[in-house]
Amino acid sequence: MKNWPDKVNKKAYGLETSFGKNYTEVTFEAGTKRRILNDLKVRKKYTFKIDMADEPKNQASEYKVFMNWFDNTIHGGAESFSFIDFENVENEKEYFFAELPSSSGQDIKTVSFSLEEV
Repeated sequence: MKNWPDKVNKKAYGLETSFGKNYTEVTFEAGTKRRILNDLKVRKKYTFKIDMADEPKNQASEYKVFMNWFDNTIHGGAESFSFIDFENVENEKEYFFAELPSSSGQDIKTVSFSLEEV
């Protein structure tokens, strides 16, 4: 697990929480359905946004620091990382990207995130 970059804020807004499917459904020839539990823990998915400053000529801008971390530290989302525990914001929790982040804007980038608990 990697750490969130120090120079990038964690001011998440627009938080939405959803639950992952934690079962496999099997349908028998007679039409009877059964659900088989995949894991003992239901993993939650959190979707939110963070605003990050970006200056075109400043390689140390918040957005560029995030992109460098994303590309080189967690290798494009392949590795897990620590971020706010949305159930108890004083703590941190381990996550993977459920979907790759996207951004919009210029001087201030609005970055959209979708994280899944590990």
